[in-house]
Amino acid sequence: ADLERARTVAEETMRGLDLVLNDPQPRGLYTTVGVEDVTLELIFWSGSTRLEAREATDAVITAVMQAFAREEIPLSTSPFS
Repeated sequence: ADLERARTVAEETMRGLDLVLNDPQPRGLYTTVGVEDVTLELIFWSGSTRLEAREATDAVITAVMQAFAREEIPLSTSPFS
């Protein structure tokens, strides 16, 4: 998979969400690598309450997963990742 393309799609997707603050910019950072997968950690700022943070996390995960499906970016299928 093209790692930079996956990061770009994730970051652009996060920037397009109302619940994600754009200052500082949302980031995707690769944090681990395994035999069959890598971990892309999505870092972003949201509102200050616990509910706002949970709603933003839900929105980010949903939107990034949809963007990856649309862009045909594969996800790990390993049961151990």
